[in-house]
Amino acid sequence: MIRTIFAALFLLLLTAVSAAAGSSYMVTFQTTDCNGDTGIASVEINRIYKIQTVACEPPYQAARRKQVLATSKTLHGSYDVFTVDEKEAINIQKQIQAYMDARRKLLENSNPIILHDN
Repeated sequence: MIRTIFAALFLLLLTAVSAAAGSSYMVTFQTTDCNGDTGIASVEINRIYKIQTVACEPPYQAARRKQVLATSKTLHGSYDVFTVDEKEAINIQKQIQAYMDARRKLLENSNPIILHDN
């Protein structure tokens, strides 16, 4: 009886973890092209590969922009590329850091369940 209860609790825990893993945290940000055109984008945080500097082509070479590279969901081995200004790149990095800190805190504060067979 006790084994059945523990097994059921364990399966319930696995289901909850799987459901949580399936839903990703989204980062929403303003995109800004080299010519100043703006838009908005949302990307799952675990798809963000890196943020790098990009050089704008003339006549917009004075514009300082960053590229957000996110792994593509549709084409294996490629990236979705978003252009943002430097301020927005810093905001994205802060969101990523806050997400990582929250996950770390959750792991540190969780109470592990130890199952053993007597």
